[in-house]
Amino acid sequence: MPGEASPTGALHPDMLVKDGGRLALFLGGSPTDFIGLLIHLIAKADPGHRGRLRLGFPDEVLAWELWSAMEDVPTARELVTVIAMAAG
Repeated sequence: MPGEASPTGALHPDMLVKDGGRLALFLGGSPTDFIGLLIHLIAKADPGHRGRLRLGFPDEVLAWELWSAMEDVPTARELVTVIAMAAG
């Protein structure tokens, strides 16, 4: 519907989410805005600091963890499905 946010952010559902910049777009940000920088920090963080980031940004950390653990590069549609299944 017009005016509703896309579940795949700025990405076409069939576009590959092949790097952190595309993950930021998927999450509704851009590679150079806050979400893009947050994805970079999540990727660089050790498990303890990633846990702290999860306190403030649970959805973004979950998306990064699921995305980074996927064996094949997912499409935005596939990532939506995996995140929905993990969220219950």
